[in-house]
This record gives sequence, C-alpha cells and structure tokens, in this order.
Amino acid sequence: MLWFRVFLAVTTAALAVWGGTSGPTEATPTPSATPTPSPTPACRATATIDARWGNGFVATVTVRNTGTESLDRWRVSWRWSGDERVQTFWGGVAEAAGPDVTVRNASYNGTLVLDGVATFGLLVTTSAVPDGLTTTCAR
Repeated sequence: MLWFRVFLAVTTAALAVWGGTSGPTEATPTPSATPTPSPTPACRATATIDARWGNGFVATVTVRNTGTESLDRWRVSWRWSGDERVQTFWGGVAEAAGPDVTVRNASYNGTLVLDGVATFGLLVTTSAVPDGLTTTCAR
C-alpha cells in the first residue's frame, strides 16, 4: 500500500508542476466571426425627364460612380407605376419584364473612374407622364 501512496503523491506533484489534469479537458472556445459591414452602393443613378407631352416623355439617366474604386460595369433598375412603354433606348442595354426595367451599361460606357459618369436615355409612351423615376444602381 505504501507504493500506492508514493505513486499518488508523485502523480499529484507532477500534475501540479505541469498544470495538467488526468480528467477530460475543456475545449477552447472558438472566437465568433466579425460581422461584415454591408457594402455601400458603388453607383448612384439620377433620372431627369427632359421633355414631356400628352402621351409620352424623354428622360436621361445619369450614372455616377460613388464607390471607392473604378467600376467595370453598372446596372440601373426601376419599376413602372402605370402603362409606360419604352419605344427607344440609347446608351445602355435594356431588359424589361412586366413593370420591372433594368438597363446595363453598353460596351463603351461600362468603365467609370471615381466620380465618373455615364448617361443613357429613353423615349417612353404612356397615358400619364410620371413626375420622375425612382432608380437603384448597382455594380
């Protein structure tokens, strides 16, 4: 029995010196990920109705790079509120699905330096000319 007391004393002393335990160890907690801030828009689109008449209008949309680096492409979207129909686009490539319209840059105006601008235009027929267009711009 003496050998057991000596073994126990030596084991306890060794554990105290090395700081270990003979039982299970606790897992080291993994730090949580830092939340990624939402990106700021890389561009802003502003629509101006240049001319209006009873059943239509002409508008120019200016796309400005508001980001922190050059853009290699841009996309502007909006939703019609009534019976608007685009007759002609220039300065961009348009896609429409019902009331939703998206215009992407043309091959020659997609690259925008910091604070650089590009424009596109449209000729629209409608029964009621809107006061303006609410646009969103994205890369």
